[in-house]
Amino acid sequence: MKQYWEVKKDHFEKIVVFKVAGWYTMFYHDAFIAHRILELNWMGSKPMVSFPHRLTSYEKHINNLVENGFKVAVVDEIETSTDK
Repeated sequence: MKQYWEVKKDHFEKIVVFKVAGWYTMFYHDAFIAHRILELNWMGSKPMVSFPHRLTSYEKHINNLVENGFKVAVVDEIETSTDK
């Protein structure tokens, strides 16, 4: 979650999408927007939604957010976190 808030503070006007272990995931306020626009199911106990890392899913969902007037920032996973 620390990474989410670090990115979100500099891109508050955008929906921040994190690529995590083969899934694109959105948290908190971004998750509420994505849940409504993309009709994604809630994941776990935190406000969080995800969609699989397939090119067709990615293009469909990101384009849908943009077509609905939202700016999107995608954060790609480049290494495994050592945080616990």
